[in-house]
Amino acid sequence: MNKSNYKKIAFWLLVLVVILIIVVPKFIDNETDEKVPQLQKSSAKKELLFNGIIASYTSMSKSVFATGTLLSDEEIELKSEISGKITKLNIKEGSPVKRGDLQKSIKDLTIAIEINPNFAEAYTIRGVIKGKHGDNDGAYVDLKKASELGYLQANDFIKTNCE
Repeated sequence: MNKSNYKKIAFWLLVLVVILIIVVPKFIDNETDEKVPQLQKSSAKKELLFNGIIASYTSMSKSVFATGTLLSDEEIELKSEISGKITKLNIKEGSPVKRGDLQKSIKDLTIAIEINPNFAEAYTIRGVIKGKHGDNDGAYVDLKKASELGYLQANDFIKTNCE
């Protein structure tokens, strides 16, 4: 035999092996598929062992405890129920003050100033009250602010109460 015959035989043997590798598993799978129902029928009385986890009902807390920072996703704008502008205070200069009224008056004047920072008369009255009760530094700051806002009478109070 010559080399070309050996090559032909080797080629055809290789083709045959490839065909067998492809075809034989299909026949084997069909045979095992047919046998499975028979095995199931015969093994129905035997126990089947497996590993698993048994889940059971437990109650959980509805609260979460954590540390951190809360950021809101909403904003609320607070507004006064009564809109308007303060133009006059019903406090007369030199009027008698009862015990506790002084703090109330100063708080009211402070609120009036927060609402209208350009309310010179409120700075003047608060400055005079502070000066009469010994807070000369606080009186000077308020009266100076009133003077800067154009309330010229505040300069007279600075001369009489703070110097």
